[in-house]
This record gives sequence, structure tokens and C-alpha cells, in this order.
Amino acid sequence: ELEERAVPLVPRPPSQDPMLHVRPPRWKVVGGVGKGGIIVREKRDLQSLQLDERLSTGALVEQTELIGDRLHFAKVSGSGPETGWVSIRMASKDLLVVVKPPR
Repeated sequence: ELEERAVPLVPRPPSQDPMLHVRPPRWKVVGGVGKGGIIVREKRDLQSLQLDERLSTGALVEQTELIGDRLHFAKVSGSGPETGWVSIRMASKDLLVVVKPPR
């Protein structure tokens, strides 16, 4: 019988870390047309404070964290808050889509 043991997470030296050279996914806002963009909240919780400014349709953001349909972002281009939480889809409609990195 094999005994289950917790394996300690040993950090790798930066030169061996495969994630070091991988850019986080970028997303483009495709929702919020005619509304001035999509709603941005302060926290992941849908009941958290809604920021005054919306993230503009066409804005480009970098993914900081993705939990379910909630995206924590850092803005790359476009208008709106520099950072915050948005929903990537509403019902069956995409509000943001992943942008394929250039090869």
C-alpha cells in the first residue's frame, strides 16, 4: 500500500521556470456596445463596489487572475479603470474574448 504524503513545493530557479517566459493571456472587450463598455467591480464578488468608469468596448487587458467567469485584469489599452474585476460572459454572450498572442 502506498502512503499518501504531502510533497513540498520547492521553488525552481528562475532560469528553469517555464512560466517566466510566458506572457499572461490578453483579453479584448467585445461587450458593452452602446453602453460605453462593461461594468468593472472592485472585487471578484458580484456584490462588491461597482467602479464609476466602465471598461471601454475594444479595450485590451492582461489577465491577472481568472476564477470561473470572473477576470481580474490590468488594462493594456483603451479607456476605463487600470485594474478591477469583470465578467467574461453574461448569460450566453461573451463580454471579453482571448486575444491570440502574435507568433
